[in-house]
Amino acid sequence: AASDVYKRQDYGNGTSVWHNKTLLPIGSTLLNATLKVSHVVEYVGGDLGVFVNGIDGVGTRSVKKGYYWLWWRFDGDKGEWVLGESAADRYILQRGDTLAWLYEDTTNYPNIKKPMEP
Repeated sequence: AASDVYKRQDYGNGTSVWHNKTLLPIGSTLLNATLKVSHVVEYVGGDLGVFVNGIDGVGTRSVKKGYYWLWWRFDGDKGEWVLGESAADRYILQRGDTLAWLYEDTTNYPNIKKPMEP
């Protein structure tokens, strides 16, 4: 059995890519999905899980001061995007999830940009 998820990556430079109906084994995490659809994912581990600091070179080779990778989940019940509640390796994918990684300016947190509507 597999989970199918919809995932968007917004590189913070006007480029964004959707990966629709990505199939992954049941029990896969957001980190698994990100590793599957990206060329390079750079991250560090900690007690609370992994911190993704680079996707396809953005955030590592191409760095903007105050910008970080944040992940979002579309909450269908609320009809809005919510900021990821855990580290990417701790979030277990659910069938039909709509998720997004945004490389975004965090200097005005919590006033940060939400992803486009799915």
